[in-house]
Amino acid sequence: MLTAEQLEARKAGIGGSDVASILGLSPWKSQYQLYLEKRGELDEPVLDSDLVHFGSLLEGVVSDEYTTRTGEKLERRNKMLIHPKYPF
Repeated sequence: MLTAEQLEARKAGIGGSDVASILGLSPWKSQYQLYLEKRGELDEPVLDSDLVHFGSLLEGVVSDEYTTRTGEKLERRNKMLIHPKYPF
C-alpha cells in the first residue's frame, strides 16, 4: 500500500500505471481523467481494492516467470526513479 507521501509524489511524473491511459488503451481511466489527477483536480481512485491487492501480490510471480522465459533477471527497486535532468 502506498503512503500519502508516495501518492503525492506520483502526481509529479508518469508511472507504469499511467501508460495505458496515456495511450488511450485503459478501460479504467481516460486520458482526461489522468490529466486531472496529475493536476490535482481529481482524486486518484481508491487503492485499497482487491484488484490492487492481488496485482501487488502477484508482481513477484510475474517477475519470476519473465526471468524463466527470457533468462533476464529483473531488479526490484522500491523507490521512484526520476531523471536527473527532467524531473517530470
